[in-house]
Amino acid sequence: MIVRNGVQFRWENPGYRDFADFLATFNHDKRKKVKQERRTRRGVRASRSRARSAPRSPPADWAFFYRCYEHTYRDHHSTPYLTPGILRAHRRRAARQR
Repeated sequence: MIVRNGVQFRWENPGYRDFADFLATFNHDKRKKVKQERRTRRGVRASRSRARSAPRSPPADWAFFYRCYEHTYRDHHSTPYLTPGILRAHRRRAARQR
């Protein structure tokens, strides 16, 4: 048998109206920590792409995605299992299928 270690991050909204509604479920200390962290993250920009346009995304976007992916795994003391080469191959394959 081979042992499989994995990491999965999921969040499902059970009906929060907004972020303040979500924060209201935390105790005072946790709420304060989240607010402090959010203040330090100001200036961070996010964008969203549809899966079908991903193959046309610039290589720099894919490299950034990989750095974020790798950082997340390392932050949680785990080893990322995808490589930049796998992502490049996926991008090429997806572009050909379009």
